[in-house]
Amino acid sequence: MKANPGRSSGRTVLVIDDNPSIRKLLMHAFLSKGFATCIEADSGKEGIEHAQQITPDVIILDFAMPGMNGLQAAVELRKLRPTTPIILFTLYGEGPINAEASKVGINLVVPKTMPPTMLLDKVEELMGN
Repeated sequence: MKANPGRSSGRTVLVIDDNPSIRKLLMHAFLSKGFATCIEADSGKEGIEHAQQITPDVIILDFAMPGMNGLQAAVELRKLRPTTPIILFTLYGEGPINAEASKVGINLVVPKTMPPTMLLDKVEELMGN
């Protein structure tokens, strides 16, 4: 978990991805955009545990993770946080996954090829900012 005490917005993002480089990239992007806290999880199970303890303003979720994929994790996350925007950030951003993601309560599917600045714009739209 990383905090950025210099910002006053108080917003929190939960990043769930088994790739440490992706987590670091997203953490840096969110903190530099004014989010106060970035919680990291390397698995769906760990992400669910964090979501039980904190109330994130947005959840960024990978699809392909060992043990529990993003769609499976989203079902549990949606039960815990029914109104929190969930974005599936995945290499598999096209096709049937969009329909499946929508069924489990994911708000948006974003390809990992999208630059972090564009992802942040999408987050702001979902959060109504």
